[in-house]
Amino acid sequence: RRPADPTSSRIAATLGAGSGATLTITHVRPRPMGLAFGSAGAVEYEQAEDALDAEVARVAADRLAAYPGDWKVVVRQGHVAQELLAVADEVDADLVVLGHRSRGTVRDAILGSAASSTVHHSRRNVLVAVPPR
Repeated sequence: RRPADPTSSRIAATLGAGSGATLTITHVRPRPMGLAFGSAGAVEYEQAEDALDAEVARVAADRLAAYPGDWKVVVRQGHVAQELLAVADEVDADLVVLGHRSRGTVRDAILGSAASSTVHHSRRNVLVAVPPR
């Protein structure tokens, strides 16, 4: 996995800059389903997740260095859409901005999509940023 889509963070920063809105960058660690790790594998998996969390924070700091308002990074674990919406409720977000890397219509329908689930379950405005191809 890679850190959050640069398109969504750029759009959020652009929209928030005019009002000095506080940005909450949310990184959700999905729960691995059905993975059986031995103790060494579990430790290695956790270390990889910790490294990704640190990379998300580093990239956010780079991208938001000139942002005129406050911002923070929140790390959660669980179902991506549920956690994004929980954080949005906690901070009383005006807008949820998230990226979407489509795998194609059929694969999105079969595998599900964090963006689709977020849009369908949100009581808040949601902007889905699709990066250019």
